[in-house]
Amino acid sequence: MTTIWILLVTGGLLFGIWHDRKIAESAKEHASRQCDKLNVQLLSVARIKRRIAILNNGKPGFKTEFSFEFSSTGQDSYTGILYLQDIRLVKADIPPHKI
Repeated sequence: MTTIWILLVTGGLLFGIWHDRKIAESAKEHASRQCDKLNVQLLSVARIKRRIAILNNGKPGFKTEFSFEFSSTGQDSYTGILYLQDIRLVKADIPPHKI
């Protein structure tokens, strides 16, 4: 019986790590797309907040916020925020910046 519990816990942890990586890769892709739209250079992406919540589709999942830094001239840096529900982008806050 303990073997079953060990396998379930290990499987749950591995699934959690895999799902977390999937969300992080999705955030990096969304940040890259936003930077391509703005014609700026992506510098970095980092998670700010993660929580378990009921998503807009009524199912449980993760609501995460990621900050991403970008540069328009190569010498300055601006920080935008991406709001994701699991791997889906809900909103992006992008500050005014030089073109």
